[in-house]
Amino acid sequence: MSTIDQRRERASAGVAIRDEDVWRDGFARPRVFLQPIAAPSALGLAGFSVATMMVALIQAGWLGHWSDLGVVGLFAMTFGGIAQFAAGMWSYKARDVVATVAHGMWGAFWIAFGLLQIFILAGKIPAPVPGAANDALGLWFLGLAYMTGIAAIAATTESIGIAAVLWTLAVGSGLSAAGWFISGIGNTWLGAG
Repeated sequence: MSTIDQRRERASAGVAIRDEDVWRDGFARPRVFLQPIAAPSALGLAGFSVATMMVALIQAGWLGHWSDLGVVGLFAMTFGGIAQFAAGMWSYKARDVVATVAHGMWGAFWIAFGLLQIFILAGKIPAPVPGAANDALGLWFLGLAYMTGIAAIAATTESIGIAAVLWTLAVGSGLSAAGWFISGIGNTWLGAG
C-alpha cells in the first residue's frame, strides 16, 4: 500500500500520517505496540503449587492413597497443567525466558500426568506396582530434575525467591527419580521427593 493510500485510509479513520512515519521509498514505517500484561507467573505458580501439594501429600504417604491419583490427576492436569502451560506461553510473550521454560515444562508434565492417570483408569496402561521400580517414571522425573536445575541456575542471577523454588523442585524431582528407579511406590527416596 502506498503512502498516499495509507494517508487516505488513516485520514478516513481520523488518524494522520506524519512525514517522520514514512520511509524514503514512500511506504509507512512499521510501528510496534507493546501490550502490558499481568505477571503470568502468578497463575503459573498457583497452579503448580496446588497440583504439587496434592500429589506430594499422596507420594509422601501423609494424606490420601496412591489410588486417589486418578481423581487428583484430573485436577492437576487442568490447574497445574493447562493453566500453568498457558502461563508459560504468556511468559514467552512477556519475554521472561526462565518463566517460559519452567511453566511450559511443568505445565506439560502435569498435562502428561493427568493423561497418564486417565489411561491407567481406562486400563490402557498398568498402574505402578508398589515396591517395583518404574524406569519410565524415573525418566520423567530425571528430565524434570535437570531442566528445572538449568532454570534454577538462570533464575539465580535474577530472583533469589524464584531460584529457591526452582532449586527445591530440582532436588525434589531428583529424589523422586531415584525413588522410581530404585523401587517405586513405598520407597523412602520417593517419599523424600
